Amino acid sequence: MNVADFQPVIDRLQASSAPAITIHQNPDADTVGSALALAGALERLNRRVQLIAPALPLPIDCSFLPGAERFKTRCSPKTDLLISVDTAVPRLLPEGLPPEEMIVLDHHASNPGYGTLNYIDPQAAATGVVVMDLIEALEVRLKAPIATNLYAAIASDSRFFSIDRVDAPLFERAAQLVRAGADVAAIAQGLKSRALAQMRLLGHALLAMQLHCEGRLALVLIDQKMLQATGAAPFDIVDELLSTVTVEVAAVVTEQPGGWAKGSIRSQNGLDVAQIAAQLEGGGHKAAAGFRTQGTLDAVRDRLLAAIMPRLKGWGDED
Repeated sequence: MNVADFQPVIDRLQASSAPAITIHQNPDADTVGSALALAGALERLNRRVQLIAPALPLPIDCSFLPGAERFKTRCSPKTDLLISVDTAVPRLLPEGLPPEEMIVLDHHASNPGYGTLNYIDPQAAATGVVVMDLIEALEVRLKAPIATNLYAAIASDSRFFSIDRVDAPLFERAAQLVRAGADVAAIAQGLKSRALAQMRLLGHALLAMQLHCEGRLALVLIDQKMLQATGAAPFDIVDELLSTVTVEVAAVVTEQPGGWAKGSIRSQNGLDVAQIAAQLEGGGHKAAAGFRTQGTLDAVRDRLLAAIMPRLKGWGDED
């Protein structure tokens, strides 16, 4: 890390007394952990920090993180700076944010740099890595709550240190966080926690899984009837599909109210799913991406298959 790269961000943070850290819709532990870790660091510097989410409660696999109960849905009128973490596009941020300057901290290659100041590192395994570097540049000493949030952020987005951006320096960061007080076992348990309704939804989804391209592509469609039958709120199950022995690419599309659909795509064969998500108004990383687009579940499924299948190596337009 080059501290000079963070200097414009550091200067703006030092000029702020009441920043608000914002997260996106349907956040994961990288988003929430990064926001909480940065809030803790800024509070060590005597800033009055707010944490703003589009909706509450947070997902169950984020709610165990230290400080998660602090999130609100509205900014204080005293806010003098916005900080967006792990949010690739601004439309996913909370509504009604004040028209203040915004710092964007992210690791999504598809992020267009919508902030007044942007620090985006597509090579980082998680936004938690970006935030950890910033905290180091701010010369804030790591304590157990900050370390726990950063470790959860990094472990979550790196799929427990299994993606291609995991390297020796990342494990060294993890070791630093453990030495600072991160409880690895408790974090792993928290990240894997599911409510009973979610487990029922997962069962329904796996029974409904479709295979295409001789089993190389797995697809699940979750409609409102399935959500109502299980009593579950939507949550990300796409990584479960990759456990299927033949599957190289997996996608889950969930029907949302108002004629919208939300999708998650993963790959483990080198296919760039961020390019696929971009065709459905989304984005992300080469191996993990998402989208939210208008259309019926069937129509979005057809668009998604039309985008994926020609790109699967050795396959054409048909199963």
